[in-house]
Amino acid sequence: MRMVTRYEICLRDGKYEREYHLHNECEICYIIRGTKGVVINDETFVLETGNLLFINRQILHRTISISDDSYEYFIVRFSSELPMQWQDMLPDIDFSLLYSRDFMLLGYDMLDHAYFQEVLRTLSAAYNGAMINQKGLKALFNVKFSELMIYLVFKTEIDLSGRIRKKSDFKKKRYEALKHYIAERGYNVSLEDLSNHFYLSRYYICHLFKEMGGMTISHYINMNKIRVALQLLESTDLPIASVGEKSGFNSFSQFGRTFHKFVEMSPREYRNRRKYVIDDTD
Repeated sequence: MRMVTRYEICLRDGKYEREYHLHNECEICYIIRGTKGVVINDETFVLETGNLLFINRQILHRTISISDDSYEYFIVRFSSELPMQWQDMLPDIDFSLLYSRDFMLLGYDMLDHAYFQEVLRTLSAAYNGAMINQKGLKALFNVKFSELMIYLVFKTEIDLSGRIRKKSDFKKKRYEALKHYIAERGYNVSLEDLSNHFYLSRYYICHLFKEMGGMTISHYINMNKIRVALQLLESTDLPIASVGEKSGFNSFSQFGRTFHKFVEMSPREYRNRRKYVIDDTD
């Protein structure tokens, strides 16, 4: 519950406005009735009855007046770390599909309103009860809130034209993003780092690499570290220990073992053999 910082139903005058601001939490806004104007990254959106807006953390936005009529909406703010609590239990749910975007606006026809409003009613009762320490309601809130988040993750499969995106496109995009992140950090990154950065479970990341690349993530990272080491051994006169350090290995012994596993000789043997081949060619 402490990761949910705001949960309430608001009634606003139609002339209500608020300047650009951002939150360290994510925000979900559902229009119960009326019309609300929102500007996100200099783009104006008109939210009508039955519309839902998800805004990611630290995204600039403001509220503008659309009409003189009042409007009512439900709003919840929550930490982006919250889904990490569910990843091990829900390894097949890719919450990053939601968190990798600045915002997501769902029109009236894109929501099952009877289901959605039932979830909101349960959440409201559980949240208010948990605030006065009614036994068991905190657990009910967490279960229903995770259900709401899964519901929104599935909605990310719908693009702006209303068509269903191919799941394979999601996997390829996420796989490439993971590889890019790993390369940017010189292949010196842990599975835990990836899990925390992308809001993905370790199981999901391992499964994705095996499915898309045909190898484990540790094999992929070590393979690329060895590629860096080979280039350094061939193009520099750095000491072997320095080559291992610059290649991202934590110890000389780890470097030696991994190098021998991939190249079937020690780093020194590789450098000497490489030097011999070059000299012999000359």
